Amino acid sequence: MRRVWLAALPAAALGVLLLAPLLRLAQAGFSGEFNALVDWSLWQPWQDDYLRWRVLWSLAQAAITCMLALALGLPLAWVLARFEFAGRVLLDAFFWEHEPMRATASLNDPENIPLTAEFDVVVCILWSRLGTMLSHKFRRKNGDPFPSGTAFEIETAIESY
Repeated sequence: MRRVWLAALPAAALGVLLLAPLLRLAQAGFSGEFNALVDWSLWQPWQDDYLRWRVLWSLAQAAITCMLALALGLPLAWVLARFEFAGRVLLDAFFWEHEPMRATASLNDPENIPLTAEFDVVVCILWSRLGTMLSHKFRRKNGDPFPSGTAFEIETAIESY
């Protein structure tokens, strides 16, 4: 199910990129920008030679782009997924949502919180707050408590650098 959602975002973006020019052309034809008749219908954009050429050209460009992306992207994706070569980097993301937590321990216990100092790359995405308070077991080197789990993760990653 997750793969379907991962594929839906690029598909939606591609759909918007393909449909937006066509919808703009149709809107221009219906609004009279191309000297269209006052009484308009869905057939009207196809009666104007210039507008018909623009719609067909947009469809041709979209088809060519899709074929090129498939012809170039599919083999490249296959090679990148199947072969090991110098310069290939494996990025394995850590998501809290996908990690098992011990039922006998609190979320803030050391058994459930990974040490970011052991990671090669740490990317923290922050929003409006820095998480929740940590257990008293987490202390800085000087003995002070960390203000939150996020602060603990960021500070330990920076220390390990």
